[in-house]
Amino acid sequence: MVNLPKSHRYAYEELQTQLGSLRDCLNLVPANLDSLRQRGQEIQYYFQSEILSLSLSELDSLQVPLVRSLYTEIHRSFRLLQTDLLFLKTAQTPVLQSQKRQAVGDRLQTLQGYCQMLLNAD
Repeated sequence: MVNLPKSHRYAYEELQTQLGSLRDCLNLVPANLDSLRQRGQEIQYYFQSEILSLSLSELDSLQVPLVRSLYTEIHRSFRLLQTDLLFLKTAQTPVLQSQKRQAVGDRLQTLQGYCQMLLNAD
């Protein structure tokens, strides 16, 4: 198997770190929900500008379909994360807020899992 290029590995590790930071902010009480949404958008932009721009030609040809598939799932999960963050912001009751907070946390965990899969792709 071929190791990931350092630029790829660094980008995935950075994305994973940023997602962990957002998860930490989510657990603050009270969380600044506007700030959470803004930070989520910034991390999504990082994915789109830094990771999607990485050259797949540097990868082993057997890794490319897996990486493309994971990129698709990450992109979809980021869109769903933005929706989850919006629902959290509009939740009126403490019970609903707790449920939405859990949904956001689960989505962040899923995104971090995708990063881990990419890091383990080699």
